[in-house]
Amino acid sequence: KLELLKLRVLDLKEGYRQNMAFLGDRYTGKTMIVQKFLAELDDPQIVPVYIDLENSDLSHFFYKLVGSLLYHYSRSHGLALADDLTLLMNTTEGYLPETIKAVKKIKGHLAQNREREAYLEIISLPQTFTQEADVYCVLFFD
Repeated sequence: KLELLKLRVLDLKEGYRQNMAFLGDRYTGKTMIVQKFLAELDDPQIVPVYIDLENSDLSHFFYKLVGSLLYHYSRSHGLALADDLTLLMNTTEGYLPETIKAVKKIKGHLAQNREREAYLEIISLPQTFTQEADVYCVLFFD
């Protein structure tokens, strides 16, 4: 399973979009497969984002997604690292202006409880980031 997953992820670099799902009963090792894969993934052009969706809302999803994208970018470019989203935004704004502009817009939607608008912007955020950062983004939802 790891080799198939690796093949699918590397196919992104060839222009293929892939959707995969690991289905099965709870506690059968699905999460362990993904975590092992992520631990072994060592490609600076691929940004993996793992988000545990259990008991989370849209705001949690947004902060995990953005935090992962900006943290990975900062780490791979030797920028200051932080766990605080505002600090990550400040650090990367000069390098990822369109991404940060979109993030600020989403934050505004969330602050005004406009979840539909926020959701529509969130689902396009990885594309904005990948185009601007010139990397490939792989999303893992658990």
